[in-house]
Amino acid sequence: MSKKNARKKPLPFFYLRLGSFEFTPSAPDLIRIIGTFFIFFCLGSSLLIANSNKNFDVATEKTVLACESTSSCSGTESASKKVKGAFSSLINSDIPDVPAPLVSATAAIVYDGNKDTFLYEKNSSLKLSPASTTKMMTALIAIENLPLDQEITVLSNCVNQVGSKVGFLEGEVLSVESLLYGLLVPSGNDAACALGYSQPDFIALMNKKVRDLDLKDTSFSNPVGLDGNGDHYTTASDLSKIAWEALKNPLFRKFIGTREVVICSTDGKFKHSLSTTNKLLYDFPGTTGVKTGYTEDAGGCFVLSHVFGDRELVTVVLASDNRLEEAEKLTRWAEENFTN
Repeated sequence: MSKKNARKKPLPFFYLRLGSFEFTPSAPDLIRIIGTFFIFFCLGSSLLIANSNKNFDVATEKTVLACESTSSCSGTESASKKVKGAFSSLINSDIPDVPAPLVSATAAIVYDGNKDTFLYEKNSSLKLSPASTTKMMTALIAIENLPLDQEITVLSNCVNQVGSKVGFLEGEVLSVESLLYGLLVPSGNDAACALGYSQPDFIALMNKKVRDLDLKDTSFSNPVGLDGNGDHYTTASDLSKIAWEALKNPLFRKFIGTREVVICSTDGKFKHSLSTTNKLLYDFPGTTGVKTGYTEDAGGCFVLSHVFGDRELVTVVLASDNRLEEAEKLTRWAEENFTN
């Protein structure tokens, strides 16, 4: 047969040639080669994944340590605790399937005081004007330092307060208890003024309480909640801790849980019918308080306490376009998605 008509020998399925070296493995050899390659591939992948997890753990720990050693991580609780809590949630798969509702509030937080855990945060360390949520601290200082039956005379500067008022008259005498109702139920600025200026060191006591609670981003310059000159501010995180501290006091709970009440001057000449500004006490079962607030600078502010099961959440919204609705939405979301 001529070379022209000679058939070329077909190449094997697997053929390796390096220079003069030729290698044509049999089918069993080829299977063993593929199997060996697959085993080494799996081992290599496992080592790579393990090393990645180790680096992730190291990076996490470094982040926590960095927060413990820097002042930029200050707040109601240390940022290291927040970081650890966040990674703890990841480890425990305690991440809700449903994303949190969008809110207009510049800052917001949902705090589980029973577990000392933040379930939701948005700009929670941003310093903002608190408006009348200030009155939570005003009430706490009054309860801790003034007898409920102490009589206080309403002065002209209190009568002339701007914003929401009970409607006290100059010279009217009321008990501390009545003023506390006027402070926390209708959010009376005249009541806050009367309590706050009942003793010269009242504002100092408010700021001392802030320091005692180890809150780094809060300062009070008045008992009412009026916008200050850069010296009256707080954060959503700090407010949640202030609220939780106040909620430990049974008297505070009584005042903030009151929907309607009538108070009288000590001589009985003047009566004032009060209704709460916290409409969720009517509309959101489980609501226990706490405080609304609004100024032009602060916008809509609200601190809400709500019980479900054996837990109580504190939700804070600051600079909100719809303070009550957004606080309720965040609270419902937290309660539906963090059940453990």
